[in-house]
Amino acid sequence: MDAPPIQSIAIMKQANISTSVTARLPRHHVETDFLSPSEHAALLEDSLAHETDYAPSQITENRDGRIEGGIVNTGTRRSGQRKIDPVFKEIFKRRIRACEARIADAIGVPFPAAHRFEIEAVHNGDGAFFSRHIDTVRGEAGRFRVISAVYYYCTQPKRFQGGELELYSLDQTQSVRVEPQNNTMLFFPSIFFHEVLPIAVPSQDFEAGRFSVNCWINQTGEPSTQE
Repeated sequence: MDAPPIQSIAIMKQANISTSVTARLPRHHVETDFLSPSEHAALLEDSLAHETDYAPSQITENRDGRIEGGIVNTGTRRSGQRKIDPVFKEIFKRRIRACEARIADAIGVPFPAAHRFEIEAVHNGDGAFFSRHIDTVRGEAGRFRVISAVYYYCTQPKRFQGGELELYSLDQTQSVRVEPQNNTMLFFPSIFFHEVLPIAVPSQDFEAGRFSVNCWINQTGEPSTQE
């Protein structure tokens, strides 16, 4: 996921939130068997067929007060990313909307009435990681990430170690670790810091890596707009 401008600290100060609240572990939700067997197989096959399309993952950084995107910084994030086929993008939108109420109730964050999806495919090979960051971002006017989601998939049997997602409390004193299980999707509020722990792929084969589809639900400023 991107490493956009950090806003949670400012939000905490403005709201004067108590320490006990900021130390609470973030609420998250895991949907098992998220895709049907045929959808899962098709996505994995498509990902393996597009090995050369995965380019070094990019992040967004604050550089001397300016927010700059499209940056490759392997000291912060090491993985590959590519655009996902529109067919699969629609599958993910449909599946997420089908369990929207359950997700919102579990993580305590409602889906915005007006929202857009961001969806990308990611491959994590040997040595991949993504250091601590948050996903909340302000891009277009009135648009920012509200809910983050990660779908995990891999070849079977699993041939990599690590790659857990660690979620931190707002004050970063507590954390919970979520293991990347095949054909599951993790949802959590975008304002919480998190990181992808280092991944080891002993064989260093592309197909043995940790695959994921990253999704963000963005709030938009146009009430009639949904994607």
